[in-house]
Amino acid sequence: MYRAGAVWIVVAAAAAFAQPKLPPPPVNRALYEAAMAGPLSQVEEIVFAVRYPGSPSADGHWYANFGYYAHDRDRKAYAEGGKLCKLNLRSGKVTAILDDPRGGVRDPQVHYDGKKILFAYRKGGTEYYHLYEINSDGTGLRQITSGPWDDFEPTYLPDGDIVFVSSRGRRWVNCWLTQVAILYRCRPDGSGIRPISSNNEQD
Repeated sequence: MYRAGAVWIVVAAAAAFAQPKLPPPPVNRALYEAAMAGPLSQVEEIVFAVRYPGSPSADGHWYANFGYYAHDRDRKAYAEGGKLCKLNLRSGKVTAILDDPRGGVRDPQVHYDGKKILFAYRKGGTEYYHLYEINSDGTGLRQITSGPWDDFEPTYLPDGDIVFVSSRGRRWVNCWLTQVAILYRCRPDGSGIRPISSNNEQD
């Protein structure tokens, strides 16, 4: 977890439910109370993404969660449905900041000041994830990147720039049929995009 003001975010960035109708697991009260009395004592909210993991065909590869398959462009490596949410640790209330039943939301990162959230978003009816930013109260949704490729797993850099991974390199996994994403960085407005890796596998 990273702390940003009164907002914390889980690095894994996704509450992913393969079977969304299952009840949530029971709360470990002792663990919860210890956390609230210790490392989470100054924390009010946790930001997280809800999404369905992997591809509709469930091929089992951890990296098959964006783009399409090499042998069939119509076979997508993602499922529909996603939300950006925040959980109030005191009341237990979950608030949806962004809800797109046909889209995809992933990889949220809270800004150092706790006022903005950076994340990857694939709008319903579109094929690609792009970087977006939104205020923590759900206002001011702003698109940062665009184009016929996937940009995701972003994070803020101390100098104000953004680092993320992207399929812009047009590479494919050597031993499978899905795409590769490598490291890039850009300015806060999405300009000045440049690669900072030449990896032929996932960064």
